[in-house]
Amino acid sequence: MSRYEVTMKNGHTFTYGYDRPMSTYFWQIFNNEPENVDEMPIVDEGGLRPRSGGDLLTAVDEHGVKDLVDSNHMNMAAMDMPF
Repeated sequence: MSRYEVTMKNGHTFTYGYDRPMSTYFWQIFNNEPENVDEMPIVDEGGLRPRSGGDLLTAVDEHGVKDLVDSNHMNMAAMDMPF
């Protein structure tokens, strides 16, 4: 499984990657406020429901992290290739 993190402009963490055993992309958003450090993600997409690279590209755009995510990862996701 690949897993990458970027810090969003609002201070939350956007985590994304490719889960090879499940053959799906995933993304999560964590609230980094000190009182929420041990909390579950506020957004958790992937896991048991298959997600395509296009789904990840849409999420990156919707959550405003397009400029923060590695462009090589986005190119690979556009081709539905694991990274």
